[in-house]
Amino acid sequence: MSEKMENPYEKFGAHACEVAAGRRWLWIFAGIFCLGIVAAPIGRNLYEALKSVESGGERWIPVVKFWDVDNEKTEEALRQKRKKNASITRTEPILRDHLQAFEGEIKKADFRDAIASREQKTLTGVFEEGNLKVRIGRDGWFFYQPAVDALTRYGPLRPEPDSVMKDPDRPEWNPAGPVIERFADQLQERNIELLLVPVPVKAMIHPEHFDAGLEAPLQHPDQEAFYEKLRSHENIELLDLTDLFLDLKAKNGPVFLKQDTHWTHDTMQAAAAAVAAAVNEKPWFDSLDKNLEVKTETVTRSHQGDLVGMLSLPDSAALFSPETQEIECVLDAETGKPLTDDPASPIVLLGDSFVNIYNTPGIGFGEEGESEIGAGFAAALARNLGTRLHSFTSNGEGATGVRRDFARMGKSDVAKKKLVIWVVAARDLLLSETPGISAGVQWKDGVCNTGNTYEQGPATVIATVAERSGLGNPKQTPYENSLFSTLVEVESVEEGGPFGGKQAQVFLWGFQKRKLLPASNLKVGDRVRLDLIPMAEADATEGTKGANRSDDLFLMDPLPQMFARKFTPLAPTDEPK
Repeated sequence: MSEKMENPYEKFGAHACEVAAGRRWLWIFAGIFCLGIVAAPIGRNLYEALKSVESGGERWIPVVKFWDVDNEKTEEALRQKRKKNASITRTEPILRDHLQAFEGEIKKADFRDAIASREQKTLTGVFEEGNLKVRIGRDGWFFYQPAVDALTRYGPLRPEPDSVMKDPDRPEWNPAGPVIERFADQLQERNIELLLVPVPVKAMIHPEHFDAGLEAPLQHPDQEAFYEKLRSHENIELLDLTDLFLDLKAKNGPVFLKQDTHWTHDTMQAAAAAVAAAVNEKPWFDSLDKNLEVKTETVTRSHQGDLVGMLSLPDSAALFSPETQEIECVLDAETGKPLTDDPASPIVLLGDSFVNIYNTPGIGFGEEGESEIGAGFAAALARNLGTRLHSFTSNGEGATGVRRDFARMGKSDVAKKKLVIWVVAARDLLLSETPGISAGVQWKDGVCNTGNTYEQGPATVIATVAERSGLGNPKQTPYENSLFSTLVEVESVEEGGPFGGKQAQVFLWGFQKRKLLPASNLKVGDRVRLDLIPMAEADATEGTKGANRSDDLFLMDPLPQMFARKFTPLAPTDEPK
């Protein structure tokens, strides 16, 4: 005789519950459920199809593109994968490339913005929830999710285990430590010292606003061991600002902005003073000419915060008020304008948006028409040191991009340098593979240029795009504006020059104010007319200085770096005008 299976509800005295429904009602309920799933995509595809007919067939219709496997977007997706992962050898796209490219296009589709924006307004305004990039903490404090991941995931010393859940075509990942050590060795070979300055992230110093049970300092379990490993390298000096930040917090209150990833202006100035004190200890520093004459001007500026911007709300001003800061602009005493760089300075500053905040208008606290504010970290450091610096800064490119820009300098220019100060967000140092790739952080080696660069004047050229960098999703980045790089083959020079070579690295605006621009659609093989000026001139006149530069080409040859003020697509048969 078989035993009867024991009913756990009867055993624990739970109330019995039975729901009965006829077959007809089951079919009705199942139909309603399925209709709820498919109604939105069917409606959207019908709407896009009707609009496509009205516009002459130029609308992006998801259901049509889903079945269009062999297309330019899929080919571009594979090209970008191969650039970031040398182990990918296939030259023809496969289904995985198509599906990932299709998913990327869905995320960038115009019709998605309005839907996502309205849903986010409800999630944020009613439930105080953020999104994949933004965590909303206590008391109105916002936190950057990748920075939280840097403190809670595998970290800089323990490699992540492999998993079938990981994308087999994901970019190659290099941990930060060995790359930093090799960079320090390259500098030492050229008699240049390295001062590494990790900037603590907000959750480290203000964890009480993230979770009531946490206390500062909040650190990754491997952080101290990792910092000590870097310090043990003979060519690396590491200045940890954590204790300074904690002291400032105890004396003056918050050291970070509530709705932004960055530090307050007072905190930035204190950090600049601490770095200057470390540089003052260098035995060669007293021999430098310190004839910098400046004047200061205090202004009051407001900014809503980059974390609010990443929520992509339809009307963020109705939910969040701007934060106000009194900032001190450091101006040239003679011209009254923000300090300029000195390419001959023996002191180099590398940095990301922590250096650019309060200087680059596009990431906050700027006013209409400003190209520079003049109150950033570089200006504060130069004022403390009494001498100008040579700066390489780019928002979101503190790990690799700024090192690559430094490495492209001519051999004779590098010979003048004595010290590289590298200010980098601690999150970039501590992120492990999965959250690092998701955040767009790359740790790549670069080889210093062994030749000399040559000057290139403004020019109008006919060229073909030979290679281009990828471009992140503007809705999920901590910066509003981004350039992207292309490698172009110059066919002819219509005006200007001299143009010393047949190739150039050309930067174009990919998105501004989180909106993709037409240039973002450029693809390999496109023929264009480009109105070019040198990047140094663009930094002074076009608002590109310090802006994020999406550049995964890693070109180390001494090619001219140019900015395209204007581009005009040309058909393959168009003749130069």
